Amino acid sequence: MFRKKLPRKHFLAFMQAHLGCQVAMEVCATARHWARTLADLGHEVRLIAPKFVKPY
Repeated sequence: MFRKKLPRKHFLAFMQAHLGCQVAMEVCATARHWARTLADLGHEVRLIAPKFVKPY
C-alpha cells in the first residue's frame, strides 16, 4: 500500500513503474480521466465517493 503525495507531473511516471496495482481514488473533476489512463496501464481502478474516503 502506498500513501504518497506526488505532484501531478510525477504521478504518471510513478504509476507506470508499479504495474498491476489496485488504485482507489476520490471522485473529483479529473478522477475519471486518471482512471481511464491508469486502466490503460493495467491497473484496477476504484472510484470512491468523498464521504467514504475519510476512513482510508
